[in-house]
Amino acid sequence: MAITADHISTTLTAYLSRFPEDEANLAVARGLLASGGDADVTSRKEFRGHVTAGALLVNDKREVLFIHHRVLDTWVPPRAGTWSPRTPRWSARPCGS
Repeated sequence: MAITADHISTTLTAYLSRFPEDEANLAVARGLLASGGDADVTSRKEFRGHVTAGALLVNDKREVLFIHHRVLDTWVPPRAGTWSPRTPRWSARPCGS
Protein backbone atom coordinates (compact mmCIF):
# COMPACT_ATOMS: atom_id res chain seq x y z
CA MET A 1 0.00 0.00 0.00
CA ALA A 2 1.51 3.30 -1.06
CA ILE A 3 1.41 6.25 1.30
CA THR A 4 -0.40 9.30 -0.13
CA ALA A 5 -0.09 13.02 0.49
CA ASP A 6 -3.75 13.08 1.59
CA HIS A 7 -3.12 10.38 4.17
CA ILE A 8 -0.03 12.21 5.45
CA SER A 9 -1.97 15.45 5.72
CA THR A 10 -4.85 13.78 7.57
CA THR A 11 -2.42 12.03 9.93
CA LEU A 12 -0.52 15.27 10.66
CA THR A 13 -3.77 17.10 11.38
CA ALA A 14 -4.88 14.39 13.81
CA TYR A 15 -1.43 14.32 15.43
CA LEU A 16 -1.36 18.10 15.88
CA SER A 17 -4.80 18.09 17.45
CA ARG A 18 -3.28 15.94 20.23
CA PHE A 19 0.17 17.55 20.30
CA PRO A 20 -0.16 21.19 19.18
CA GLU A 21 3.25 22.00 20.70
CA ASP A 22 4.84 20.17 17.74
CA GLU A 23 3.39 22.59 15.17
CA ALA A 24 6.72 24.39 14.60
CA ASN A 25 8.56 21.09 14.11
CA LEU A 26 6.13 20.09 11.37
CA ALA A 27 5.90 23.44 9.61
CA VAL A 28 8.09 22.41 6.66
CA ALA A 29 6.10 19.22 6.03
CA ARG A 30 2.79 21.04 6.30
CA GLY A 31 4.02 23.77 3.96
CA LEU A 32 5.09 21.22 1.36
CA LEU A 33 1.74 19.45 1.64
CA ALA A 34 -0.11 22.77 1.25
CA SER A 35 1.83 23.58 -1.92
CA GLY A 36 -0.23 21.00 -3.80
CA GLY A 37 1.41 19.55 -6.88
CA ASP A 38 4.59 21.58 -6.37
CA ALA A 39 5.99 19.02 -3.92
CA ASP A 40 5.77 15.24 -3.75
CA VAL A 41 6.39 14.51 -0.08
CA THR A 42 6.21 10.78 -0.81
CA SER A 43 9.33 10.89 -3.00
CA ARG A 44 12.91 10.71 -1.75
CA LYS A 45 13.74 13.05 -4.62
CA GLU A 46 11.96 15.83 -2.69
CA PHE A 47 14.99 17.20 -0.85
CA ARG A 48 13.06 19.96 0.95
CA GLY A 49 11.45 17.18 2.96
CA HIS A 50 9.76 13.84 2.46
CA VAL A 51 7.85 11.35 4.55
CA THR A 52 8.79 7.74 5.12
CA ALA A 53 7.15 5.09 7.26
CA GLY A 54 8.51 2.12 9.10
CA ALA A 55 7.79 -0.44 11.77
CA LEU A 56 9.69 -2.17 14.52
CA LEU A 57 9.42 -5.93 14.81
CA VAL A 58 9.22 -7.17 18.40
CA ASN A 59 8.87 -10.84 19.28
CA ASP A 60 7.35 -12.40 22.39
CA LYS A 61 10.76 -12.28 24.13
CA ARG A 62 10.76 -8.46 23.72
CA GLU A 63 13.60 -8.68 21.20
CA VAL A 64 13.64 -6.01 18.50
CA LEU A 65 14.94 -6.63 15.00
CA PHE A 66 17.87 -4.34 14.04
CA ILE A 67 20.39 -4.33 11.19
CA HIS A 68 24.04 -3.56 11.69
CA HIS A 69 24.87 -0.56 9.48
CA ARG A 70 28.39 -1.25 8.22
CA VAL A 71 29.24 2.34 7.30
CA LEU A 72 27.91 3.93 10.49
CA ASP A 73 28.97 0.91 12.61
CA THR A 74 25.75 1.06 14.62
CA TRP A 75 22.51 -0.87 14.92
CA VAL A 76 19.50 0.63 13.12
CA PRO A 77 15.89 -0.46 12.53
CA PRO A 78 15.12 -2.09 9.18
CA ARG A 79 14.32 0.39 6.43
CA ALA A 80 12.07 0.23 3.42
CA GLY A 81 13.55 -0.53 0.04
CA THR A 82 15.33 -3.37 -1.65
CA TRP A 83 16.51 -6.19 0.57
CA SER A 84 18.69 -9.18 -0.12
CA PRO A 85 19.50 -11.86 2.46
CA ARG A 86 23.17 -11.62 1.42
CA THR A 87 23.65 -7.92 2.19
CA PRO A 88 22.50 -6.89 5.69
CA ARG A 89 23.51 -8.51 8.93
CA TRP A 90 20.25 -9.24 10.76
CA SER A 91 20.10 -9.52 14.53
CA ALA A 92 17.49 -9.67 17.25
CA ARG A 93 18.42 -7.83 20.44
CA PRO A 94 16.49 -7.39 23.70
CA CYS A 95 14.76 -4.04 24.18
CA GLY A 96 17.05 -1.54 25.85
CA SER A 97 20.29 -3.16 24.68
